[in-house]
This record gives sequence, C-alpha cells and structure tokens, in this order.
Amino acid sequence: MPRKLRKNRNIPIRTCLVTGQKAEQSAFFRFTVRDGMLVFDDQKKYSGRGGYVIKDEKALEKLSHLEKKLTHFLRTTVKIDQKAIEEQKQLLSTKTSR
Repeated sequence: MPRKLRKNRNIPIRTCLVTGQKAEQSAFFRFTVRDGMLVFDDQKKYSGRGGYVIKDEKALEKLSHLEKKLTHFLRTTVKIDQKAIEEQKQLLSTKTSR
C-alpha cells in the first residue's frame, strides 16, 4: 500500500546566531569552520558544527565582529575572513536586485 503524501511537511526552522531571529532554513546563510577560518557553506555540503546567519547586510556586518561568540558557539578557534563576508554581501545584493 503506497504511503500518503503529507501536505504539511516539516519545514526546518533555524536561529540566527547574530540576531536570534527564527525563520525557515532558506532565509539563512550557513557557515562552518575549515582550517580555522569561517567558511560559508552555500551548498550545505560541509559536515561538522556550523551555524546560521540571516540573509541581511547588517547581520553579516555584525558577524565580522563576533569572533569570541563564534569561538564559543562552534567550540573551536575561528578567524573571520572579511573577504568571505564581502562575497556573501555581494551575493545577497545581486539576488535582491533581480
């Protein structure tokens, strides 16, 4: 007997590490740590402890000043690459300008 498709599927809810805002997973950028550097995981393929930041320029800007919080949250030493944050800001601005 085939399984019935559920209309109300569970949608993953995530919390922004910067703002504390909760929303659907698609409203966030995922990040993780690779070789001690903060890396944005656009394809969500990296394993290990990661976090989420809301897709907002102000939140991305605040993220660059939160090394201690990220180190505590991710349980490893984190260095923030400003270039990676700028790339995410550009990605965000190109998606919103379409």
